[in-house]
Amino acid sequence: MATAVLTLIFTGMRKGEVTELDWSCIDLLNHEIEVKKSVTQVRRRGLIVKEPKTKRSKRITEIPTLLNDQLIKYRAWYDEQKQLMGDRWAQNQNHLFINMDTGKRVNPKAMNDWLEKILKAAGVEHYTVHQMRHTNITQKLLNNVPVLEVAGDAGHAQPSTTMNIYGHFLKKHKGKSAQVFDNVFKLPMGM
Repeated sequence: MATAVLTLIFTGMRKGEVTELDWSCIDLLNHEIEVKKSVTQVRRRGLIVKEPKTKRSKRITEIPTLLNDQLIKYRAWYDEQKQLMGDRWAQNQNHLFINMDTGKRVNPKAMNDWLEKILKAAGVEHYTVHQMRHTNITQKLLNNVPVLEVAGDAGHAQPSTTMNIYGHFLKKHKGKSAQVFDNVFKLPMGM
């Protein structure tokens, strides 16, 4: 549960993308996660695996050491659980986040439940899974990660999508562009 929530926080992935991750998507050596597919709940049809939202949603995202280390620990736990479940583990199941009752991939709705449990235990007010995506993207922009990189990490079709959605967060930093030239072209006094 905690590993799934950390993955959401540190990658900014959509919950359907996180839910569909399997171990072939994880490169612990290079600190990367590859988004190949997404899953969604469709009424009367169940879970449907689909292509990600846009062409650029198929992507490789770098992950911080904190998440990489957590995934290493999680992999050890995961392998142990797989052994313990034996025949209850779904055949050919390799998804990262599983339902411990069935041994199958979790439903994307489980991400909401897991987040709610963690927030409640921490005494934090309600926060949605999608808000975690917004927080990830906003923090990158506020910490001067180039828009092109942020858009790529988010799986947005165009960098303009990122700016259209998140540009208002940068307004409070207005006025910094003039400072750049003041710093670059410092003139001696009296000129």
